[in-house]
Amino acid sequence: MRGLKCEEIQMDEIWSFIGMKQKNVPADADPTLGLGDCYTFTAFDPVSKLMPCWLVGFRTAESADQFMADL
Repeated sequence: MRGLKCEEIQMDEIWSFIGMKQKNVPADADPTLGLGDCYTFTAFDPVSKLMPCWLVGFRTAESADQFMADL
């Protein structure tokens, strides 16, 4: 989306998990399954209710940087 007229953007993160909470993931679990904690980063315009950007990933600086670069 380009050229949006949003005057305010609210950002947040939503915690969830895939399969099980991070503390319960066995050390020998297959990493390709993506088990454990997961975060959804969201950007939201409270006036139009438009969500121009979101990202599902880990709670890391790299994920946050990727999210902000997309926004």
